[in-house]
Amino acid sequence: REGQADLTPVMRLSRERARLFTVPGSLLPVDPVAVTRRDGTKAAVLGDLQGLRVAVLGGSVNDEEFSSEYPRASIERFTTLREAFMAVADGRADLAPTTLQEAVYLIESQLLSNLLVRRLPTNSTALIGPGVLRDHPLLHAILAKAMDTITPAERAEVARRWLPVGAATAFAGEAAPLTGSEQAWVAAHGEIRAGYDKSFAPFTVAGPLGGMDGLGADILRATAQKTGLRIVANEG
Repeated sequence: REGQADLTPVMRLSRERARLFTVPGSLLPVDPVAVTRRDGTKAAVLGDLQGLRVAVLGGSVNDEEFSSEYPRASIERFTTLREAFMAVADGRADLAPTTLQEAVYLIESQLLSNLLVRRLPTNSTALIGPGVLRDHPLLHAILAKAMDTITPAERAEVARRWLPVGAATAFAGEAAPLTGSEQAWVAAHGEIRAGYDKSFAPFTVAGPLGGMDGLGADILRATAQKTGLRIVANEG
């Protein structure tokens, strides 16, 4: 901001920061989460923060966003994220919003106990990447093109180097958060019919015992499993 640097390696963009910075690309997919006590309230999961004590890192994006979007919550500010987590663990706060990567890294590296990471319902996406001053649009363009060439395998290798295994598996097996009407639709129908092309390898192929197989088929089944639906496949 004072002209002593052109960018910062990692920044989570917010409305306030977007006035000064741009982010040419995201480092990794980032899940907004809430850290609660293991016996904590379900309010964090449901997005109902009225009257709850929310522990945030003072001056962070979460401080900015939660102070603005949840005026009926009690915002408790801390100088480090670890202090915010400890306040949750010992009952001085009800939840601490953060990212999945930060939550899992800090809990596992600091051996913090009595904490649970819960997905935080939100309509916004947490964009985290290099923060480039708006005065340098060409630098933004250069970095954006370079980041587009970083492969998923390269990103995964960097993640493995720095993040605990739990960062990739925290929500494995979690059911989709369906509304009442969506749950009723699933209960009424039970199954969905999928027509597939057996020659569309590797996405859909005929399996060795017949039936639908392939990358796309497996993703569809995993998706359906999280809803309670059953896939009925027909070659077509």
